[in-house]
Amino acid sequence: MAGKNRKRRKKKHSSPTANAEPTTSLLAFTVVTNGEIQEPNIDDSLKAAILKDGTSLFLELQQQKIKSLIRVNNANENLAAEIVKLIERTTNESEKSNPGNRKSRPWKRQWYGLT
Repeated sequence: MAGKNRKRRKKKHSSPTANAEPTTSLLAFTVVTNGEIQEPNIDDSLKAAILKDGTSLFLELQQQKIKSLIRVNNANENLAAEIVKLIERTTNESEKSNPGNRKSRPWKRQWYGLT
């Protein structure tokens, strides 16, 4: 009774070259001779068209990604410039309001690159 509910496992049938890489390029065309006219095989032409479309789509996505990164970089540079202006303005105003307190925090001007 111990093995009554046990299920039998099926053997998996796999070919020895199931994971092998293709030996020919996907862009290679099979030439079918039709009298004197040579035409590429339809399957090969479809594969080439799909690869071409996929490659162009990938390149287009990469270009969009680059454009968005450039926009973000420009925005960051503008933001950094505004931050530096605000720091300069606040340090200048604090120096005007407290003329005796100029040398108390020289590290602040050095830290923000205002020296």
